[in-house]
Amino acid sequence: MRGQYYLDAYKRIMGEEIMADVKLIPPTQLVNDTLTLDLGARTLALKARRTAHTDNDLTILDEQSGTLFAGDLIVARHVPVLDGSILGWLAVLDELALIQPKRILPGHGPVIDNWPDVHDRGVIWKF
Repeated sequence: MRGQYYLDAYKRIMGEEIMADVKLIPPTQLVNDTLTLDLGARTLALKARRTAHTDNDLTILDEQSGTLFAGDLIVARHVPVLDGSILGWLAVLDELALIQPKRILPGHGPVIDNWPDVHDRGVIWKF
């Protein structure tokens, strides 16, 4: 778990006093492959991804709106940082392209409303 590492780093940078009340809260439910959350009028499809950006990547697809919450698996106008595997990340990008979402909320950068155009041109990740 990297959480304690980052918490300790922020304490050094920002000071113990400012960070005194910050606590790490572990997840109460793990997603090993897929999980569907029925929120009544909305269904969310959670998918655990192979090691890519990190070793614990997760995407969430709002099936009603076609919105993919991609986290740092997709970044726009930002050089990606990988703690996981570049080969895994490239494979996940190809998998995400197959979803054909209407929009993507990346981990960094603006909302992507033209995913097919962006993906086809390789604007996001092919440097």
